[in-house]
Amino acid sequence: ESRFVGFLERDTLLAVAELECADGDAPHIAGFTVHPSLFRRGLGTDLLRRLLELVGARRVTVSTGAENLPAIRLYEKHRFRVVEHWSAPGKIPMVTLAREP
Repeated sequence: ESRFVGFLERDTLLAVAELECADGDAPHIAGFTVHPSLFRRGLGTDLLRRLLELVGARRVTVSTGAENLPAIRLYEKHRFRVVEHWSAPGKIPMVTLAREP
């Protein structure tokens, strides 16, 4: 099951995230994006806070590119820690981060 959370302004989608919740598994942030023209304006932080409110006091995970330092810093600022290094198809280096309750 997936839930989508986003921010709209008029008819423009500013930021959106997908939260996957499988029975018995920790919720996983499967997608997370902010419109590039709106980077560094707090939308990512606001969106992540909203997702964490939905999850409540549960473990939650997210994966991103290992070189995506702005995203990794955002997650670490909200108590996520790297728990796995892996490679996506094409040998793209990735990390999975987790936030414990």
